[in-house]
Amino acid sequence: MVARDDDSARASLDPAALEAALRATSAGEVLSYAELARRAGHPRGARWAARWLAGLPDGHELPWHRVLRASGEIAFPAGSASYREQLARLQAEGVVVMRGKVRMQRPRSLDEWVFFGEG
Repeated sequence: MVARDDDSARASLDPAALEAALRATSAGEVLSYAELARRAGHPRGARWAARWLAGLPDGHELPWHRVLRASGEIAFPAGSASYREQLARLQAEGVVVMRGKVRMQRPRSLDEWVFFGEG
């Protein structure tokens, strides 16, 4: 059986790449932990991205609030201080949040693009 999180795989994970990917997100844009990891060059690193975000020091200026669960849900417990802060930050950027959830944009397949166009 192959270990899922071996030391060599962990050593190749680059926090600077995650930071760069997060900084590159625009105001009003949301993405999942998996998408953040993919943009950082680690397509199977969603949990790593979540742990990295959770470990950021207080007072950092990264746009952490733009990262949500794959379902579009805010990951914090509803009503908690962190939930309210993320909700307020998202809404201030014009993101529509309904019942703690954002409608995530998914990449369109080539078939969808060919048959339905760009819109």
